[in-house]
Amino acid sequence: MSSGWFDLSNGRIRFRGRLTREPIDRWLREGEGARLVIETQRQIGFSILGRHRAARRALWRSVAAAVSTPSAQRAIQAEADRYLARLASLAYSDALPHLHIDLHRLVAVPRALVDHAVFADVVRRLDAEPAVCALDRSLRLFLAARLVVEMDGALAGARPRVRRPVPAWEQWSSVGLNADVAWSVPFSTGLPERRGHFHVYEMPRTGMARRSRKQIAAAIDELDAQVVSLSRTERVDIVGRAALAA
Repeated sequence: MSSGWFDLSNGRIRFRGRLTREPIDRWLREGEGARLVIETQRQIGFSILGRHRAARRALWRSVAAAVSTPSAQRAIQAEADRYLARLASLAYSDALPHLHIDLHRLVAVPRALVDHAVFADVVRRLDAEPAVCALDRSLRLFLAARLVVEMDGALAGARPRVRRPVPAWEQWSSVGLNADVAWSVPFSTGLPERRGHFHVYEMPRTGMARRSRKQIAAAIDELDAQVVSLSRTERVDIVGRAALAA
């Protein structure tokens, strides 16, 4: 679930400039996050809050401070600006389920595939930021993964649909979202599981007439029926082939 780190307006995903604490606090309660809290509290002397709580607070403040630097803000916005273009570029993959409507492609682009493609770019960008690079490696990877989740949330929250498409890049637009189908990448990514796919359409230069909207809506139903008919193994194979070609 998105916490609103980004919003989408005028066809652009915009970083709001600050993080909310709850997703970071949740990560610090288990796994790598809990391990980092234990390591951090060893470096803290007496605290009226208690060393464990003080360690969590110190880690939150370190992330918030790193992200608040002008350079980090520009880097995060640059990746947000590329998100929709990355979604559109993936729609060219012949491995993904697609249909043609009067020679224009309608493609089901799995959110898990977009996450994978964007995550690698975000990690590289953050690793080049001195303020962010000073953070523990596991915390940096969590931050990168969470930024990807939040970018996805900004697009999903805009509820793209045929009557209100979200422009992506060149002639491509997102015209729908199916949040139910299970898609997985066939390798470890460090990202949370992501269900669903965006419907991405190669928009005619003349736009969509009323007749075209009806055709696209019907094609979306047909495309989703094709996707649902695939086995989980087939869907994993599709994402793997598309990821390798990206």
